[in-house]
Amino acid sequence: MDFNLAAVFPVLFCLLVIALFVSAAVLGYLRSQKRNVAWQELATRNGLQFEPGGMLSYPSVSGMYRGRNLLLKNIRRSHGKENSKTYTQFIISLDNRTGVQLGLYEENALSGLGKALGMQDVRTGDETVDKRFIIKSQPEEFALRLFTSPGLRERLLQIQPINLTIKDNELTFEQRGVLSDVDRLQFLLHVLTAVAEHVDHKG
Repeated sequence: MDFNLAAVFPVLFCLLVIALFVSAAVLGYLRSQKRNVAWQELATRNGLQFEPGGMLSYPSVSGMYRGRNLLLKNIRRSHGKENSKTYTQFIISLDNRTGVQLGLYEENALSGLGKALGMQDVRTGDETVDKRFIIKSQPEEFALRLFTSPGLRERLLQIQPINLTIKDNELTFEQRGVLSDVDRLQFLLHVLTAVAEHVDHKG
């Protein structure tokens, strides 16, 4: 009996699509389980509450940490009509009585163009910091003090990539992807809280 490839091809194609779909679903499940375990451990270590989420919601970690409200969650952000990415986001409350504002971002080709066109970029005089970061600060002196704080400069430089903003009474930090390394999360929590305390004490 002759083998009719044309007749079999649609079936093989459907099986391939199903296999890819199942593989993606399994990988997504394993990734989410790894995140849940790490976030649960982070919550346990720090006396926080872990919410596992559900079919239509992401998990979260929340509670009081060193006297301030904390929220750790995933968000979905669109990049064009058919492209969206997942981000991991920390939100930490502040006692920002002096109205400090800060934006701390990675230097890249677009930001370099922005600087050439006159976009605000605070220069600290620290070559490593100035090459690495785009800094927007109000007042500018706040950013200068931030990067001369003992130990804080080195810890901020260890965060790659960085996207940190301070506005009103909130510090927001986010990284693209699902962060599921508990030691990394603990380090971020420690550094971001140190920045928040810097606002409270020295803003």
